[in-house]
Amino acid sequence: MRNKIYILTFFALVFSQYDWIDNGVPVRQGIHIEWQRTGDKGNNGEMIFAWSDTRYVGRDIYAQKVDVNGSNQWGSEGSPVVIAPGRQEDPILISDGSGGAFIIWRDYRNEPADGDIYAQHVQSDGSVSWDITGVPLTVVPGEQVSLNMASDGMGGVFVIWNDLSVATLGHTYGTHLTTDPNDIIAPGEGVPLISNDSAHNGVSIETAEAGSAIMVWADNRNIDTSGFDIYTQRVDINCNTLWSTPEEGGIPLCMADGSQEYAKITHYSETASVIVWEDKRYDEDSGDIFIQYIDMDGNLLLDDAGEEICTDVSNQIKPRVKADSQGAYIVWEDERYTIEESDIFVQRHVLGEGSIFVENGLGICTASNTQDQPRLTVDGNGGAYIVWMDERYAPFPEIEIFMQHINQNGETSFDDQGLIVCDAQGFQFNPLVRNDGYGNVFALWGDMRTGSIGLHAQHISPSNGINLEENGIELYWGMDGNALKAQSLYLGNNESLIYWEDHREGIYGYYSFGQKIYSGWENVVEPNGLKLCNNAAQLYPQAGLSSSESDITLGFLKEPTADSEITEYTLYYQPLNNNLEMIGETDQGFPVFESGTSQNEFDMSLSDDENLFFAFSDVRNYIDKDIYLQKYNNFNPVFAEPILLIDNYFVDDELKYISSTPSNGCFITYNSAAGDTRANAILVDSDGSIIGESIRLSTVEQDQFIKGLVKTDLGFFVIWEDQRFGSADIYGQFVSFDGDLLGPQDGIPITIAANDQLKPSITYNSILNEIMVCWEDFRNGLDYDIYCATINETTLEVLTIDLSVDSGNQKAPFVYAALYGSYLFAWEDSRGSVTSDIYYQSMSGENFNHPINGIVLCDADFNQFTPEINLYNEDSNSYMIYWRDSRSNSTPEDIYNLYAQSVTIEVIHECDLFDVNSDGIINIIDIVLILNIIFGITTPNDIESCSADINGDEIIDVLDIVLVVIYIFDG
Repeated sequence: MRNKIYILTFFALVFSQYDWIDNGVPVRQGIHIEWQRTGDKGNNGEMIFAWSDTRYVGRDIYAQKVDVNGSNQWGSEGSPVVIAPGRQEDPILISDGSGGAFIIWRDYRNEPADGDIYAQHVQSDGSVSWDITGVPLTVVPGEQVSLNMASDGMGGVFVIWNDLSVATLGHTYGTHLTTDPNDIIAPGEGVPLISNDSAHNGVSIETAEAGSAIMVWADNRNIDTSGFDIYTQRVDINCNTLWSTPEEGGIPLCMADGSQEYAKITHYSETASVIVWEDKRYDEDSGDIFIQYIDMDGNLLLDDAGEEICTDVSNQIKPRVKADSQGAYIVWEDERYTIEESDIFVQRHVLGEGSIFVENGLGICTASNTQDQPRLTVDGNGGAYIVWMDERYAPFPEIEIFMQHINQNGETSFDDQGLIVCDAQGFQFNPLVRNDGYGNVFALWGDMRTGSIGLHAQHISPSNGINLEENGIELYWGMDGNALKAQSLYLGNNESLIYWEDHREGIYGYYSFGQKIYSGWENVVEPNGLKLCNNAAQLYPQAGLSSSESDITLGFLKEPTADSEITEYTLYYQPLNNNLEMIGETDQGFPVFESGTSQNEFDMSLSDDENLFFAFSDVRNYIDKDIYLQKYNNFNPVFAEPILLIDNYFVDDELKYISSTPSNGCFITYNSAAGDTRANAILVDSDGSIIGESIRLSTVEQDQFIKGLVKTDLGFFVIWEDQRFGSADIYGQFVSFDGDLLGPQDGIPITIAANDQLKPSITYNSILNEIMVCWEDFRNGLDYDIYCATINETTLEVLTIDLSVDSGNQKAPFVYAALYGSYLFAWEDSRGSVTSDIYYQSMSGENFNHPINGIVLCDADFNQFTPEINLYNEDSNSYMIYWRDSRSNSTPEDIYNLYAQSVTIEVIHECDLFDVNSDGIINIIDIVLILNIIFGITTPNDIESCSADINGDEIIDVLDIVLVVIYIFDG
């Protein structure tokens, strides 16, 4: 540990565990809807759909039923399908034919990396038939992917998946479900359906004759002679394969030259199913569309090679098919008019008659730009509906939803280029269309018109077009996006502010949000914070106090946007009052200075006379970054325009940190880069004039990158990462308030261990008169540990502490000096896990207050990152630890929210009586200090009050002085 002993014990600190709920409370927690385009018909006039979201932090599955009036049938929030630990996502839903549905999903509760497959049955009223945690279909160790499902035509369903645990390319397994979970075949593991050792890409499964289903897929077993081919298999409700053994891997459906891929199948009649696919027999670089029918005995009903649907010389891709006994409709994306800008084409095919519409299909939408991702359903009257995503008005992300209805003669019901289902602002995506049982349809899609995802629906009929309000009705909405770059500011009066860059409005801008933290806030405040400025595209927010009244200045970089006259990053500030309300003449913020050139790094500091210094880098001379300074009083600029402080020709001077001086000026640190980077500082007086010369913090010529600054009782302590020995070390320098270097000219070596030492955190302890620095350390060459060091303010002696030296990585430490001389520490820690948790430690005197290497503060799912600490209640001695949290992740997307935990340090004063200045000597100085307290010259802290109240009557008066005098002279 550390070889240093404190002579006096000023007080005792009682460290409890955490104040708030396990793993922290959400400061900002999005719902993060994941819409995978799954839904089916309920009873006539109803549609059921499912999605996942993170409303309860972890990702769970929900379902909703909507009627033709757009009314939710299962409550405003939907019905929970599964609520369980871990993450549940990627639901697939199939109707049970009785107004309910079967739902399957990938479930990560037992295997966080690989996942399993679970199922649930939801009844017609939205209640679940089985346990709310779902029923496992496969929990075999290893990864199971590509789950799919089809009705059995008898009220049950088939479920299939690709099990990668049994072979490199995986084998297809399956099971069968009824409404009774005891009927599941081979629960927990499934039955092998395709187990030959070739690839089975994109297995499509659909109802065949009642009580059975047919699968089709692209198979590479003949890749050396004919590329991918299409194979098929039929299964019964007992999961018996009917056309071959699982080991034989089905029977061939198309083995033409070239590759055949992207096969899709649908029910045609009780005696036949229809299959379509992409076919490259004529040109490996350009796809065509082919069709085949197969009966229940596995006999092909067209030519063995299939029949052409579209063989235009351009590229046709991603066919889909829906059918009834009157015929099959095939829809695809087609580039015949513009390469890489697809249109939507359709063909109707009848068994025994062939293609009904014009050769190579009918273009139902050939509007400008791209139309893609079509989905379709038959209408029950010989026609079909097709819905798609459309970029005719503007490219991504301004995407709309269009639809067309076509009858069996090829006549369309809506405008030539389709019916507008939704052309609201922003991104509409993944449309789904389902028959309502009366010849009309529901369209359902994901919608980001607000920047976060909502689920919207429309009801459509051939005669009326849309039947609900324009652009659809919102069925459910959830705030999403990420929270980044969180920081905090102690406001005084037992309140702190956590603020961050928030992406909840997506393409409509990045905004600064904040949340005040105080005792009890977590019980009365909904998470997610308040918007601190209405200017779009706010980056790197930073807040500072602007007055003793706790007014706040929010600074940010405004990113240039397409609709703005500003073409460079510009520094703005927004005045706020203590209630986080925007004040001043605008809610868009004020530019610090509109130079027309890029402004970059910035920092701010409040002086004792309540003037706010605002320093920043600016590329105003178009060659390099320079340092400028502005000063504000009551939010008004003091200088006519920002003052140029540092201008080194062809040298980038990058502002790092600023702090006020006792003379109401400021101390500024910056990196100066011309080849190698140097650590520098300047002193500036209250008028913005530089005092003396620029201060070189180290005479060494290798790279230095400033990483921290604290103001102490005697001056300023700066730390930097230093490359003088090849790898990164941590150095520091002590600068007096007069600008003199108090440490060696080449800097104070805080750590020069082997390999890299990175990401230092710094704090100043005014009780112990020392600086503490912590960093992540790679000295062992295997993983990162956390080390710290104290630097005595007077002697500059450096003493090292092993904070956490454990297995796995310990990274991104944060250290904070508490009010009464103790230290708090937090860091990322991956011991025993592939993801990082947050660990915590505290220290009082010479001792850690928790076991060596720290204790868990948060071990929620996925990663927790970059913890920071700040005071939020002086009266109770309470501190908040907050961090970036990805417990709501969704594969493959990382989702970041903010969480916080509180720790309270109970202070039990145990002062040394008589020794008011705690110097270990009781003498005349202590008498003078007591007199100063009596006459109001000084305001004592808790330790001084305790030491001066000699007789313990809670009054400091002349009687206490008499007792000190007696003690001094009588010993």
